[in-house]
Amino acid sequence: MALGSASTIRIPAELFPPPPKLHSIHDRFAAAKWLDNVAREIDNLADGAPEQFSDPDSLLTPEENRTAALVKVVQAASVSMVTETVEQALKRFAVKPGDVHLCMVGGFALNCPTNGQLMRHFGFKGFVAPPAVNDSGMALGMGLHHAHQIEKNITFRLGTAFYGRDHHAIARTLSTSALSSRIASIEATRPEQMVKDLLKAPLVWFDGNAEIGPRALGHRSLLADPRHPGQKDRLNRIKGREWWRPVAPIVIAERARDWFALAGQSPFMLQAVPVHPHRREQVPAVCHLDGTARVQTVTEDDNPALAALLRAFEEQTGVPVLCNTSLNDKGEPIIDDPERALAFACEKGIEVAYICGLRIQLKPGSASGVADKPFERPGLRHFRRPPPDAEWMATHNPHNLSRKELMAYFSDPKLRVYDVTRAEDVRKLRRLLSVALRRSAAANTMLAETGLGSGGLLVD
Repeated sequence: MALGSASTIRIPAELFPPPPKLHSIHDRFAAAKWLDNVAREIDNLADGAPEQFSDPDSLLTPEENRTAALVKVVQAASVSMVTETVEQALKRFAVKPGDVHLCMVGGFALNCPTNGQLMRHFGFKGFVAPPAVNDSGMALGMGLHHAHQIEKNITFRLGTAFYGRDHHAIARTLSTSALSSRIASIEATRPEQMVKDLLKAPLVWFDGNAEIGPRALGHRSLLADPRHPGQKDRLNRIKGREWWRPVAPIVIAERARDWFALAGQSPFMLQAVPVHPHRREQVPAVCHLDGTARVQTVTEDDNPALAALLRAFEEQTGVPVLCNTSLNDKGEPIIDDPERALAFACEKGIEVAYICGLRIQLKPGSASGVADKPFERPGLRHFRRPPPDAEWMATHNPHNLSRKELMAYFSDPKLRVYDVTRAEDVRKLRRLLSVALRRSAAANTMLAETGLGSGGLLVD
């Protein structure tokens, strides 16, 4: 969705029929057909009806302009559909939006522009969603469900997103790391020094427990000064991303409404809201083309180190906002290893890394091959298109497991006891998967016939 909000291309959404509503598994085919038809029609308009395909972005390629137009149509249809759903729920339960919070779950809740538009359209009291709002939160949900079965009156409060691994024994890591020769100095963090470093260049920020969910929320981040538009481009170059990718603002919670049209708090970066017009020139690096920003609010209770940095930055600059983007290279998961974080900084020419309460000044130069390659997701090479070359497949998938079989294998840690390079293991694995796939297909058929939908059982 980022390309849509980053481009000037305009195309009237009313040119296209509304998407089909999904009531059963069969409707997914109608939805796919609708999307294909919209994409085909956009191609036709771009080629033959420029008056409808207006304001193409000069900074984008023709293909990127087409993609941006498609994204805008899909986004408009999504907002329309979910708005209708919310209206029906409010009417059915006789609820006034101003009296309640909007609560969202599921991967769709990662659509920050939609969340922001729903908040502005209905005027809800606030917005509530967990940081692991997509499928990554299923483990937590299943654990809570089990706990509820045992203890009916269970009380649970998530509070923060910081429940991942910690690396508090950083001193030992630094003393034994092969990267120790790249370290010029180590000292305790001081807010005034942190601000000086930020005013010079982006820095690596690695603090405390890792975030759960897909967002970097100030524990595994790249931070930068938001007052210069070039900072967004600089961060995107560091991460190897397209120039139009946005970066998010983090802001002290009690100062958020002075800068953003935000209702309530946004601790997990799940709303895109307007930046106040008189503030946009002060924080251009975090403003999208449409004047919105995917904002995250920070408090001392949830993130004391980052809150201290924000306050120190405001004292010196008058701006309680910083640029925040995830600490990772292109195609790499968010970095959750101190040594890899230091290697990343060395590779990218970042001079200062703040890791678990320490300021680490790095010497110029590369990491010399020490943990200097992005960590690849397990099995990623099997799923890429075009597929891996024959030589790579002969080594890593010699028995030609299908893409579906490989997806099942890499998504279930219990199956990793089988080695996909050994014939006997592959035979056992295939027997297990054939049974699982048959059961899943039967369940999908039953759900489709009853009109209940897939219930998450679809294997495609």
